[in-house]
Amino acid sequence: MGEKFTLLKKLCREAGCNEFALERSCYCEKHNREIIPFQKAKRSNEDLYQTSTWRALRKAHIQQQPCCVRCGTNESLTVDHIIPPRGSEALFFNVDNLQTLCRECHRVKTAQEIRARLK
Repeated sequence: MGEKFTLLKKLCREAGCNEFALERSCYCEKHNREIIPFQKAKRSNEDLYQTSTWRALRKAHIQQQPCCVRCGTNESLTVDHIIPPRGSEALFFNVDNLQTLCRECHRVKTAQEIRARLK
């Protein structure tokens, strides 16, 4: 009784960062500031990912392009927007703006986009 539990600190999720993540975050203070604008832009399209139109488009795209365009794997595939649509429904559903990426390549691409926007 009366035992206190100490929460273990997590390292920042950003590749190569050895800082501790903020409480209730996956990122350290620096990377948390960088990720917030990206998360807000992503939320502007969040509802579109739930539509039957997107699900059908995603399925058809992966059938046509069944491997990651960066590393060639066929595991853990996602459909990526080459140019982030940022609220543009036309760009969101544009088939010429889609590419297949594995989760890891998608994570790396997203981190690069965030860094580029902050420069």
